[in-house]
Amino acid sequence: MTRKQLVKRTEIAKMAGQDNRHFLNRGARHLQKPLGDIAVLSKLGFYLIEVPIGLASSAFHRHICEEECVYILEGTRTARICDTVLQVEAGDFIAYPAGARRMTFAIPGPTY
Repeated sequence: MTRKQLVKRTEIAKMAGQDNRHFLNRGARHLQKPLGDIAVLSKLGFYLIEVPIGLASSAFHRHICEEECVYILEGTRTARICDTVLQVEAGDFIAYPAGARRMTFAIPGPTY
């Protein structure tokens, strides 16, 4: 597959995305657009993820060898790293270190 080094915002906006539901957490659901796959990245996974209000993004989990990060584009939510619960909002960046137990972020409801 040929590497695509630029994915335009108009192309991203037209993408349908994949509706993902986590089999271990019925309250976890998100729409995922695999931007890293489109660009044929082999050492970095990068996804644009939309989480519906009132749901979590996935189940409680950890990555033993991989770090994970999240940049909040809009809205407010809660995030958890091990036993620490964080309130996050648009513009915040969350870093999940390798090996840390991670509870995905959840969106409690709309904010105005």
